[in-house]
Amino acid sequence: MHRDDSKEKASRRLAPEAASPPDGPRCRHHGLGRDAEPAGNWDATRRDFLKGTVLGAAALVAGPRLLGRAARAGLAGGPRMTKVVRAYHPDATTGWTTVNQEPVDLMVQAAIKELTGIGDLGEAWKSLFAGIDATKTIAIKINLACGDVPTHPEVVNAVIDGLLAMDLGGQTLPAEQIIVWDLDNPFFCPQTGYTPNWGGPGVQYVGTDHPSLGHDTSVTVDIQHPLGVTTHHHPSKIITQHCDYLINAAVIKDHNDSGVTLTMKNHFGSFDGIGVYPTHQSGTYGDGHARTEPALNAALRDQLGNKPVLWLIDGTFGFYMGGPGYIPPYPSPPNWAYNSLIAGTDPVSVDRVGTMKINDERRAHGLAELDPSHVSAAAGDPWYLGTDDPDEIDLVEIDASDLTAAPLAGPGGISLLAPYPNPTRGACTLRLSCARELDAELTVVDARGRLVRRLAARRFAGGLHRLAWDGKDENGRAPASGVYFARVRHAGGERRQRIVLVR
Repeated sequence: MHRDDSKEKASRRLAPEAASPPDGPRCRHHGLGRDAEPAGNWDATRRDFLKGTVLGAAALVAGPRLLGRAARAGLAGGPRMTKVVRAYHPDATTGWTTVNQEPVDLMVQAAIKELTGIGDLGEAWKSLFAGIDATKTIAIKINLACGDVPTHPEVVNAVIDGLLAMDLGGQTLPAEQIIVWDLDNPFFCPQTGYTPNWGGPGVQYVGTDHPSLGHDTSVTVDIQHPLGVTTHHHPSKIITQHCDYLINAAVIKDHNDSGVTLTMKNHFGSFDGIGVYPTHQSGTYGDGHARTEPALNAALRDQLGNKPVLWLIDGTFGFYMGGPGYIPPYPSPPNWAYNSLIAGTDPVSVDRVGTMKINDERRAHGLAELDPSHVSAAAGDPWYLGTDDPDEIDLVEIDASDLTAAPLAGPGGISLLAPYPNPTRGACTLRLSCARELDAELTVVDARGRLVRRLAARRFAGGLHRLAWDGKDENGRAPASGVYFARVRHAGGERRQRIVLVR
């Protein structure tokens, strides 16, 4: 096993319109020309492929959906660039089992601010969701199919914290209007670090196979394969009936059949019928992956409301070989600690960069490079989902260890951030982020709102505050396993964060 745990550094090389805030991280822009050196070491000499071209925030959000077609049509001034951000933190993981919440927070914050070009984190997140208000619902599609290497809860927590910091006309997005989902409800289990919650208070965690959900048989996506073979697929009702926007949060893994299983293949878990032969295998019906991944993602754009807005790859732990690993409850320990997050608004570019990073690691171990057919196919006719042309990708790599946590306070001036560890066997850390000095009370309550423990009732200074809960009640006793809530009350209202206690 190999750890990428050297502290990478990069000189500051930014175009003026994309400059980071004064306290921003060191970062480097570079193109991905065919002769580019591996980008794993930021101190490596970059030859003639360094680029400073970036897009403004509006173009980043709106442009990539037509990027492949536009680039090939020959836009005035040459091909357009699409930005992909890789944020790195050397302390994102410990050993081979632990993902650390606060370094991951910094990676997610750095990636979103750089991607949008907006220094205020709440505004940066808000800019991704055209027309959003407090009535909308955001779904986060995760990948739990490899039990020991899921889309880690720490990455999802950091995303949720950012979504709850958006100021939506003086309101925050209700936590219940954030859905974290995958194909199978049983995958929300201790091995992956998630617990189901569909219909209860707080963020919703659920699989499509939940009894009240399922696939929407009123919508059919047809995929044409060679030799006259057609497969038919129905999307999850999460997509068609329960959300307005989609975030795709995949895992950095190779795949024994498709080459890689990154953001585009993550949507195999968004449709039924994906286990049939033509969708997975090459051979008799030609390369199924050159059709299935592009076709399903094109259907999301063309048939299902064009809801995807952001594509992420959780690169904390992953596989550079031997992926995708075994499904829960079977063990699949990672063999790569990449300590990174990759983000973009173009799925093809994100998956191309993810593939490049896997290949960097494979070369380091003397393994052959991967060239997944669906990534290049998705860029071209008839799908045009984005660009995989290295000369059209502006990769920005950021050392997030140079950052301090950004204030994450919503309209009320205070945010209650994700507790960690969660689930917990006892003690956990609760966090308040205050935009200014204010009075607040922090308690732990049970699922019915009854007091379990009062942790603080005082005036908090502006900034980030960490308070420990030892897993005991007001009388020093250990409450039973179950779902509890950290609750903060202040003049602007109250916020809650779910805590799962496992004895």
